[in-house]
Amino acid sequence: MTEILSNIKIIKLSAWEDPFRDKVGLVRRTELAAHKAISVIRSLLVMVFSSVNLLMILATFTVYSNWGGPGFTPGQMTSEVIFVAITLFTMVGRPLGLISLTTSHVIMLRNANKRIQKYLLLEEMDTTTVQRHDRQDPSEGPNVRMPPAIEIVGGTFAWEKTTNATDVNRSASAEAALSPEQAERQPLLTASSSASPRPVAVLSDINLKVPDGSLTAVVGRIGQGKSSLLNAIIGDIYKLKGTVTVYGTIAYVPQQAWIINATLRDNIVLGKPFDQQRFDDILFAAGQLVPVCPQSSLSDWVQFLATILDQSG
Repeated sequence: MTEILSNIKIIKLSAWEDPFRDKVGLVRRTELAAHKAISVIRSLLVMVFSSVNLLMILATFTVYSNWGGPGFTPGQMTSEVIFVAITLFTMVGRPLGLISLTTSHVIMLRNANKRIQKYLLLEEMDTTTVQRHDRQDPSEGPNVRMPPAIEIVGGTFAWEKTTNATDVNRSASAEAALSPEQAERQPLLTASSSASPRPVAVLSDINLKVPDGSLTAVVGRIGQGKSSLLNAIIGDIYKLKGTVTVYGTIAYVPQQAWIINATLRDNIVLGKPFDQQRFDDILFAAGQLVPVCPQSSLSDWVQFLATILDQSG
């Protein structure tokens, strides 16, 4: 829902209301069914473990009154036996009542561990995709050849990783070993049959050289690979061939707004040592050097910079 509301303008302009309504409805119905099943199970557990104390007392007194005496003869139900037994069962009843709550917490802990495990087992970024070098100092001499800030030579990139050809051959052999009746029941298009050892390249034979200190703009229509090119420069996409070389450091600003849960000043400094002159230059470039309104005082401006922002802005 957050992504849909954030991009509602695109959905409206493209007239995608009905498809997205159906998708959200399907997800919501599945979610409501899961919540209903969990609520029913939780209610049953609460009912069972809340009444287990009374059921144990009733079953114990029934067995004792019929076969609790010597030689399985009826036992004597005296007030001393009854009150002592009720006191003992009451002491045991509270731990038994917590079993339902413990079971619910164990299920939630299991689901949380699965999510954490899935996140921790994700593929790590390949640090060898981009070759990084220190930027040369221009003061070394006028004859020193300054390398470009970014250079790509013969780069081919893809969003999907190369499929292992051995796995494809193994799945093909397994399908060939099926009987004609079993092979007829198999779907025509499966993940194994459609898998290819060669992924689809989104950028092919890219040669790019960005000089140091220059302003370069990549212009193109939607879906032509502008964002893919930026991800190739920072190493966030699979490199099939070619070289990507970066001299110095790079600051990547994505299209989505990114704000840390800190003050406005901390969001501008981002952990670096505070430099008043550079800070003023940044505010001037952003058009925020003057107070928000003419009636604002210096103390209001200081409080404005000390305002704590959350991740939603």
